[in-house]
Amino acid sequence: MSICSQMSNMSVSYQGNEIPLHEALDECFTELQGHLNHLHSYTRELAMMPEQDSEYEVELKQVLIIEDCIDEMSELFKDLKSVTKQIIGKPPKDEKERMKKIVDDHRAERKRMKDREKEEQKLANAHSSAGGGNL
Repeated sequence: MSICSQMSNMSVSYQGNEIPLHEALDECFTELQGHLNHLHSYTRELAMMPEQDSEYEVELKQVLIIEDCIDEMSELFKDLKSVTKQIIGKPPKDEKERMKKIVDDHRAERKRMKDREKEEQKLANAHSSAGGGNL
């Protein structure tokens, strides 16, 4: 079966409703793109506020709007994760342990990479604050 025919025939649970997969994906990505565009605009507005002598309260309200938008995007990403898991379904019983190991190994590798990036950033910051960044 091709991906296109699977997508047109498959339904998934998305935001509490059972809807066709293609509708869930279209809705999710449209909402994510909208929030990302708003975040870009809201953050630029926030960056200009000090130049406009805005009151702290006005700036704080802008930050809260930005945080709300980020929270809404986080929920959409959770929904997207759920949809992708519904697409693949559960592994065959005889492959369950092997698939779990693949997932665990992947997550462990991602954690190692993030830890390494943090350590490299700390070293770079220490180097630049010690004056090592001067030519």
